[in-house]
Amino acid sequence: MSGSPRPQRSGRRWDRRSRVLSAVAVGAFLLASSGAAALTLGGSASASPGGTTCAAGTYSDDGLSPCTPADPGTFVTASGSTTEALCPPGQYQPATGQSACLLAPAGSFVLFSGQPSALLCGPGMYQPQTGQTKCLRDPAGTSSAAGAADATPCAPGTYQPGTGQRSCVRADAGAFATAPGALTQTPCAPGTYQPGTGQPSCLAAPVNTFVAGSGATSATPCPPGQVQPQTGSFTASSGGDADTRPSSTTAKVVLGLHHDGGGHGGGAGHDGAGHGDHDRQ
Repeated sequence: MSGSPRPQRSGRRWDRRSRVLSAVAVGAFLLASSGAAALTLGGSASASPGGTTCAAGTYSDDGLSPCTPADPGTFVTASGSTTEALCPPGQYQPATGQSACLLAPAGSFVLFSGQPSALLCGPGMYQPQTGQTKCLRDPAGTSSAAGAADATPCAPGTYQPGTGQRSCVRADAGAFATAPGALTQTPCAPGTYQPGTGQPSCLAAPVNTFVAGSGATSATPCPPGQVQPQTGSFTASSGGDADTRPSSTTAKVVLGLHHDGGGHGGGAGHDGAGHGDHDRQ
C-alpha cells in the first residue's frame, strides 16, 4: 500500500511538464510568427520608404523616393530611374528636374555634352539650323554680327574679299561697288570720278571737264582755249570759252571764225607793209 501513491505523483509531474512544454511551444511559435512579421514589415519599409516611384526628371539609387532632381545640363526621361543623363552635344538644359534637353537655337551651338546653356556664334560666323555643335564662317562678300542665323551680303557701296568677317569695307574714293555681296571694289573708269567713299557708282565728268585716267576722285577742268561739250569725257577739245561753245558743231564754227580772223590779220599786215613802201617812195 505504501508503493501505490508514487505512480500518481509521477503522473502529476508529467502533466505539469506537458503543460509547461506546451506553453513554451506556443510561446515559441508566437515569437517566431511575430518575428517573421516584423522582418516582413521591416523589409518593406527599407525597400520603399513612402512607397513612391521617382518621376521623370528625378532619380535615386533604387528609383524610389526620396528622389533627386536632375541637375542643369542633364535629364531623366523615364520614371523610376536610378541615374541622370548628360545632354548630348548640340543640346542644353538650364533648369533642374527636366525630362529632356533643348536644341541649340539657330545662331548658336553646343560643342560639349552636359551643358546648361548654348553659346552664340561669334562675329563673322553664323548657323541657320538648330541643334548644332559648331558655327559656319561667313563667305566672301558677306558679314555678320554675333548670334547670326545667316550671313548678310555686303550692301551696295561696300565689299568684302575675305571670309569670316564681322563687317564689310566701304569702297574707296575713286572706286565703287554696285551689286550686293561684292567681293571687290571697282575703280571709276576714264570719264568718271567719285570723291566720296562707300558709293555704289561713279559720276560722269561734267561739261567742260574731263577725266583722263581710271580711279579719279575729281574731274579736271579743260585748260584755257579748250572745251568739252560732252559729259563723261576723258579728253578736252581745242576751242574757246565753253559758255559760247555748247556743242561740237558750234565749236567747229568758232574754230573756222578764228581761222578767218587769222587770214584778215595777214591781209592787214600785208596792207601795212604796202603803206610803208608807199611812204618810202
